[in-house]
Amino acid sequence: MAVVLVALVTLAGCTSGPSGDSSGDDRTTTATDVASTTTTTTLDDLTYPDGANDEGVENATELAESHASMIADRGYVVELVVSHSSDGESGTSTYVVERDAETGETYQDYERSSAYGGERTLAYANGTGVYEKRGTDDVTYEVRRTETSDDLARNDIVTAVRPLLRAGEFEDPRVVSWKDRTLVEYRLGGIANDTRLFDPETVTNASGSVLVDEQGVVHRVSVNVTQRVDGTEQRTQFEYRVSKLGDVDVEKPGWVSEAVERHESDDDSGARVSNRVQVVSAFGNVTENERVDRVTLTVMRAAGSDDVDLSTATVEWIGPETATTLTHGERASANRFAVEAIKDPDGSVPVLDGQDDRFTVVLDASEIGGTLEEGQAAQLKITTESGAVTIYRITVPTSLAGESAVTV
Repeated sequence: MAVVLVALVTLAGCTSGPSGDSSGDDRTTTATDVASTTTTTTLDDLTYPDGANDEGVENATELAESHASMIADRGYVVELVVSHSSDGESGTSTYVVERDAETGETYQDYERSSAYGGERTLAYANGTGVYEKRGTDDVTYEVRRTETSDDLARNDIVTAVRPLLRAGEFEDPRVVSWKDRTLVEYRLGGIANDTRLFDPETVTNASGSVLVDEQGVVHRVSVNVTQRVDGTEQRTQFEYRVSKLGDVDVEKPGWVSEAVERHESDDDSGARVSNRVQVVSAFGNVTENERVDRVTLTVMRAAGSDDVDLSTATVEWIGPETATTLTHGERASANRFAVEAIKDPDGSVPVLDGQDDRFTVVLDASEIGGTLEEGQAAQLKITTESGAVTIYRITVPTSLAGESAVTV
């Protein structure tokens, strides 16, 4: 399933969301609980996870890794809410993920609303497949058969806390009680110069906090910023919250049966094959500081496919710190992918009009969301004009030492 979130849903200033009806499937809640300082425990009574101490969050990456390792294999309900307002307009994106540790089933609900409308996507995964439902009026489905639900269960909601922790300096700790737990609250003392959630030079006011336990679980992190951009005041609020940890039951939604029926119908199967691309290989360019800054996919027409015009396709990038959708352009950039010919006898690029055609889809990772480090991954979803979808997951090797290019 598209992990809309392996990363903060196109974060600041932009909202996009899930599709599906609300009958029996509306599990979204709002993260608004307030921690209380009513506790006799002191900072000296506590132990601290990697990345945090009695002065502040000293290493956001280490704390994010501690958090991910503590919840990744457990049952959980995690919420991520991003809201913004500017010049009389506002919008909100809400992303909720539920995971059943006992069965491995995962359910996701992503919803976006704004002055221009809204959308919703529901997704469910188990040991047989990944199922998506988009829309409320004109509903569409997608089914991907698989022998494991890992591609959904491993979604980046567990690591989506990292860019929030790296957004600023969290300090000034105090012991608080929250949901019958004793936690340490760190408060936002300043914005980091290298944050990619927003332009730090435009920030005029910021607040936020982190609630973390002794094992390293980040139960809640919030970042609220006010920016002045081109003379207009913009306000954005990010909140990540672990609503439940432990015993979580996920049941197959009723709409999955309809998704399977449509997927298996002759008409739907024919449309699904038409105009689809196949990824032959993928490579990453390695920089001098051992990071991947550019990704190239070699693509061809899928077997039985008609001509595929890549200039009308989209590529959804769901990476460690950014989720966004790219359209075709002359050069790869933060919101464009480029297409170059490898083998193109009749000069048809960017249209794959022969089974022997081989093109590269070029993605500038450094501009999209930052260079990829060793071991990091991103999910790519190529959608052609006909609606046919190809999903490909790139993973950077665990060591880039001495390499100039690697298979991803």
